[in-house]
Amino acid sequence: MGQDKTLKPDSHVVKRPERSKNYYFRMEIPKDVRAAFGGKREFEKSLKTADVREANRLAAPIRTVLYQQIDAARKAQISPDDLPLESLQKAWVHQLLADDEQSRSMGLSECGHEALSVGLDIEKAEVSKGLALGRTPDYLKKTFTEFLASHGLNVPEGTPARARLEYRLLQAHQETLHHIGRRQQGSLVPTPEQPKKPEGVANHGLMAILAKYQNERRLADKIYNDAVRHVKAFIAICGDKPVRKYTKQDGIKFKEALLERDLHPSTINSKYLGWINVLLNWAAQNDYLDVNLLSAIKVKEGKVQKVARLPYDENELRVIFSSPIYKGGKVPTGGKGSAAFWLPLLGLFTGARLEELAQLQPSDVIEDPLGVYIFIADYKAGSGVKTNESRRRVPLHPELLRIGFQAYWRSVQHESLLFPLLKVDSKGDISGHWSKWWGRWCRQSLGITDTRKVFHSFRHGFKHLCREAGITEEVHDALTGHAGGTVSRNYKDTFYPLPPLFEAIARLTAPIDLTGIKWKEPSDAA
Repeated sequence: MGQDKTLKPDSHVVKRPERSKNYYFRMEIPKDVRAAFGGKREFEKSLKTADVREANRLAAPIRTVLYQQIDAARKAQISPDDLPLESLQKAWVHQLLADDEQSRSMGLSECGHEALSVGLDIEKAEVSKGLALGRTPDYLKKTFTEFLASHGLNVPEGTPARARLEYRLLQAHQETLHHIGRRQQGSLVPTPEQPKKPEGVANHGLMAILAKYQNERRLADKIYNDAVRHVKAFIAICGDKPVRKYTKQDGIKFKEALLERDLHPSTINSKYLGWINVLLNWAAQNDYLDVNLLSAIKVKEGKVQKVARLPYDENELRVIFSSPIYKGGKVPTGGKGSAAFWLPLLGLFTGARLEELAQLQPSDVIEDPLGVYIFIADYKAGSGVKTNESRRRVPLHPELLRIGFQAYWRSVQHESLLFPLLKVDSKGDISGHWSKWWGRWCRQSLGITDTRKVFHSFRHGFKHLCREAGITEEVHDALTGHAGGTVSRNYKDTFYPLPPLFEAIARLTAPIDLTGIKWKEPSDAA
């Protein structure tokens, strides 16, 4: 089916014909927040599709996240009223007069004295002009930046706070030049005592801390969105105030409000309180507050816990893999063609998360001398990972190759996604619609009604297979993208070696007999 010729690209969706036929998302970064984006003038990302409808769909969540990041960056900016201006002025005067006193104590030659007088006259004129125009001379800008950094302040140029700060420092500089001029004439001008070093700005709110955390960690869009949602929930209940002013009572208030919503204790602890503690702990580590007073706040769960997720048992796996999808080649419309055939098999033999599999592109399947593996990462448009450790290489089990995965992969080389019929939902998830279909299909068509059995059950089952095969925890974590201590420490900036991963996958035994399954292009169910 051809493209709708009347459909036009949304705002910020553009083509770069000199690069490729695909669409790009491009948006100018506002001047006042460019420092938070590494000084970039614009944000650009390939959408990896030449279809305008799909490009518009992919651009929507990117635009939303970017607007949120811009908003957070603005909230993170220092207000002029927050700056310790008087202390900084005194520190500037002390620094320059102390340097001048040290030079004079070592003695000045006649020529040196004369050159200093000439230089003073020139500099006084430059500074006076700068104050008249409200513009800092270029030669002082870098010096001011270094001075601020020595006091723990990063005030980006072009912001109102920086303009106010430079003007006040320029006033202090003019005063200092006057004192140095009097010294030139032989007058006694004592160097003032060194003032107490300003503490900097310590009134960052939680959204501002999130912006700084994001700038350091570079969370995937979906994860960042999740953090924003939980931070906003906290602020709605406890108020928007500097992080150093949040108390233990705020944490208790937040916990009790969430309990009234009948949320599960594990959700409150891991998601809501989890995100707040991650950010407050980071703030404490980076001197935005002394200590996180909310760290001990948790919902105490009963001794008998409700099991959130369970692996499929052998009978359920037989039901799934003997369904018409695998035995008759009939796929319900919601199954989205070959996705209904391959996603469960990939989940069974890789333990990957559904979204990680759904976002795969043909280029993420790699043929290596050791075998075939999939590359799960967030380096391409429309892709993301849950944590830094989730970026990984996962070898494909020989059973997947026997069933015909390589033949399928070669058949979709021209597509933008490995499962091209999957579409992004309103949250930006490629697997969202399919996940809902899977749940309905299992309950209504297969009779798997236990709500603890979902697609993620394949991941739990894979972990069980690894334990049964005697695979070490380190290799197991590397395969599943779990933030295990050893893997995180030893392979922080690289990928786990392939040989032990291929060896581990080869040791896994399929939990049921799949010999009757062979891939062929499925047809839609009637």
